[in-house]
Amino acid sequence: MANANWAKLSLNEISSNILTIKSNDNRMGEAYIPTPNTCDNDTAIIEALPREGYQFAAWHDGNTDNPRTILVTQDTTFTANFEPLTTYQLTVNYDPKQGHISGIGEYYPNEEATLTVTPLGGYRFKQWGDGNTDNPRTIIMTQDTTLEALFITG
Repeated sequence: MANANWAKLSLNEISSNILTIKSNDNRMGEAYIPTPNTCDNDTAIIEALPREGYQFAAWHDGNTDNPRTILVTQDTTFTANFEPLTTYQLTVNYDPKQGHISGIGEYYPNEEATLTVTPLGGYRFKQWGDGNTDNPRTIIMTQDTTLEALFITG
């Protein structure tokens, strides 16, 4: 609706429905209204934005759409629920006297992890415990993972 038309509306024509959105914990994320409802449109878009290390879980009513379009027909409050982001641990068993490995640590789900083996003097990398010989080796983290790095003399 054009701004010039606002002056022509009576009070009965202006929506008095209030849309309130909030976060279950502002340290984990925030909720906002990027597209609010207007006097001629009762729909609004709401969105939840997690902070680093957290993820959007669901709205208070269990809906997981994000962003989400809602119909505002009465005073309404929506709460965005956030939770800590799951991480997976990447561990490598190896003899630190034979070499070292970079890339060990925590990763988010579906994050790419790259392990690089650096043998110490008198040793060389042979293979991973599962027979893979890639160095560096890249894996997609979908669970806690433990590998073994095998070295040989030479």
